[in-house]
Amino acid sequence: MKIVKHSHKGGNNAIAVGLIKDIEDGLGHIKGKLCSRCAPQLRADILDALRHRGWSDKVRISSNFALTLTAMNGRIALCLQTGNMARFYADLLKLQAQFLDEKINAAIYIVPMKDAAKRMGQNMANFERMISELKNLFDRVITVPIIILGFNDR
Repeated sequence: MKIVKHSHKGGNNAIAVGLIKDIEDGLGHIKGKLCSRCAPQLRADILDALRHRGWSDKVRISSNFALTLTAMNGRIALCLQTGNMARFYADLLKLQAQFLDEKINAAIYIVPMKDAAKRMGQNMANFERMISELKNLFDRVITVPIIILGFNDR
């Protein structure tokens, strides 16, 4: 996989370079073509690579709700989105709430690039749209430091 990176609200300063590099290396070793209906297997492959690099399984954000984050590593949260764009907003709200409650210091968000998302399905979350909306709509709302990693097989 090819990886691109964007820092939101100082994510590049809040997350150790080695931690980000380790995830990039893990994503880089994932093989296969991105296509329709590949998301479940792709997600399983990425989560397996993350677990081998010290990331937890999914984590509940509250005992009162069934909401979860994809994984944690210390006080760094991780979200992996290979689904519909609507889920992106829920992920951001969960990350922001955890940040405001001082449960996390920063987050990493993994999402396909626009071209890859189009090949995977309709209205899929994608890197370019996420960056645009964070910069232009939600800059003052989403204050958690985030590193967004976009991936593509081309």
